Amino acid sequence: MGLSGDQVFYLFLAVIAGLSVSVWVFIEHLGVRTKARAKVQQTQAREETRREIAAYVAEGSITADDAAKLMAMGPDSLEGVKAGLREMLAKGAESVRTKVSESSRAGCC
Repeated sequence: MGLSGDQVFYLFLAVIAGLSVSVWVFIEHLGVRTKARAKVQQTQAREETRREIAAYVAEGSITADDAAKLMAMGPDSLEGVKAGLREMLAKGAESVRTKVSESSRAGCC
């Protein structure tokens, strides 16, 4: 007993539909994994930035108020936080240089 032409056609359609669904599920799975990986990387970058800000506060390069302002900028402006941090550090380094040169002019140890 063989398959009729209609039965072969429907079997072919079922196989194509099954393959299409399998490929779609695989692509969706890859999309979810990619989004999850991006979220993990974003979280790691945010935490690294927070640790760097905390280190700058601990060494006295920036004040705690400045650090709070940087952290309040939010995760969407990570580049803005880094730019603000660079600017604050540049100002801090300039003020340290000014203090050192003033103390050396005054003859202080």
